[in-house]
Amino acid sequence: IVKNSGGTAWGDGGYHYISYYDTKIGQFVLCRNAEPVTNYDRIHQHDPLGHTGSRGYGAGVPIWVSNVFAASQPERLSAIAFYALDSVGSYDASVYRGVAAAPTSGTLAASFSGVFSHAGYLTVPLPSPVDLNTGEKFSVVLRLNTPDYAYPAAVETAVAGFSSQATASPGESDYSHGG
Repeated sequence: IVKNSGGTAWGDGGYHYISYYDTKIGQFVLCRNAEPVTNYDRIHQHDPLGHTGSRGYGAGVPIWVSNVFAASQPERLSAIAFYALDSVGSYDASVYRGVAAAPTSGTLAASFSGVFSHAGYLTVPLPSPVDLNTGEKFSVVLRLNTPDYAYPAAVETAVAGFSSQATASPGESDYSHGG
């Protein structure tokens, strides 16, 4: 018997049952090697509820995802974070400063690539920190590729009774097939 953190409206009064024969429970654990919250001064995010859905175009087909933020004060961006939804994959990351409309409309401030060998929430340090001015819009753009998993992009979506308070504003986040 497992108590769900989503409240009593879900499952059997907030509980659900797992068979003794279930061989898949815990297969998709998404938190490992969590960093101390003191490693960074602030976090920019549009998804306080976290990963509630996934998007993709098929196994081995890259997906581009982006988020646009505004610096609330002068700051130094030193890392990005994202969900790796499969245990094997790669990413290409870019950070743009002075973003106007599209996430890539600003000046390219950082660009780097990497691979991941486990699923989870990854924090990746930038090769060099990016200095931002108060009110400056900046974006983080990722190209994700998982050869064996069709939906590599984590999204926060409204799911009735679970994450129904998820919200999004135009121009904050996007995903696409072509970049």
